Amino acid sequence: MKKIGSYTAKGRASHLVEEKILLDDGEFNTGYVVTGFMIYPIDFTGGSPSTTSGIGRLSTQDGQSLVRESFIDASLNSFVAADAITGGFENVTQDARSFIDPDNLIIQDLYVTILNAADKDMNYMITFDKYSFTDWKGALAITRNRSQS
Repeated sequence: MKKIGSYTAKGRASHLVEEKILLDDGEFNTGYVVTGFMIYPIDFTGGSPSTTSGIGRLSTQDGQSLVRESFIDASLNSFVAADAITGGFENVTQDARSFIDPDNLIIQDLYVTILNAADKDMNYMITFDKYSFTDWKGALAITRNRSQS
C-alpha cells in the first residue's frame, strides 16, 4: 500500500442519527484508514456530565443497531471505531478512551453515530490516511466491511 494523502472530516451529529461520510470515489484501488476518532460536546452551559457526555461509533454500514445495549459491537466487521467522553471539555485532550480497529480499510462510505443521555448534538472529528493498492485488496476490504462477523 502506498500512502497518497491525509484528510480530516469534522462535523456535528444528532443523537441516534447516522451521518454519512462520503469517501467512495468509485475506485477499488484506493481507500482510507481511520487514524483518529474523537467526539466532543457542542454545548458546555452548565457543564454537567449529563449534558456533555456521549459515545460515538464509526461503521462501514448504515442501519446498525441503535439499541443502547448493542450500540458498540466490535464483533461486527463493519465496526471501525468508538469514542466516549464524560464530563466537560477538559476530557477532550485525552484520546485514550478511543478504540480504532487497527485493520480498518474503508473503500466505500463511513457512518458516524452519536448516543448520549441528554439527546444533544455532538461534534466529531475523524482523521484518515488515504492509500492506493491493488484491486484485489480493495475487493477484499469491501467484502470484509459488508460481512456481519
